[in-house]
Amino acid sequence: MRHFLLSVNVPTAARKLLRRLVSGDESEAPQITTADEWQVGFEPGHDDNPAEAPRRKPDYCLNVGITWPGMLALEIKDRVPALSFKSFGAFTSGAAERAKLVGDTGPSAPQNWIGAFGKGRDHVLLTLHTLSPHAMKSYSDRLSALLAEGDAFREIWRQDGMALMEMKDGQPVPHLQGSLWLHRRP
Repeated sequence: MRHFLLSVNVPTAARKLLRRLVSGDESEAPQITTADEWQVGFEPGHDDNPAEAPRRKPDYCLNVGITWPGMLALEIKDRVPALSFKSFGAFTSGAAERAKLVGDTGPSAPQNWIGAFGKGRDHVLLTLHTLSPHAMKSYSDRLSALLAEGDAFREIWRQDGMALMEMKDGQPVPHLQGSLWLHRRP
């Protein structure tokens, strides 16, 4: 898996790029993964058309997360004036401000978070999962090219998930410290 932490540069271009990631046109841009079921290794289900080719597990999965500062940077609040986030206090205050409430203290405190997490410039996090190294390179290259178009985003941090692994008894295991996985090693 590969994570791309982005800061919005040009809100209009950034919104346009995010729309492309949900356009349904795979040839235009990798698409954010939906909840469609895959019929991998199974007979067609009751909602499947047996005349259609069976769906296969895709070779990538793309997820996106947008922070409150990201929503502001994307000018979403300005574009939808009736939208209220009053009932989403945990979202609008952010993870760094609420860190103590969830036990992120000491080595897990925000000042020890890696990259630009919790600093207000962490607007959008794209996470790319792939089935092969070749697919990782291909989709990462496509995403990087898209992100550079129109100066929409500035990449402020990139990390492969495997880089957050450690060896224990000769086996790779996730390096988890505290409640968040994005911590600097002590």
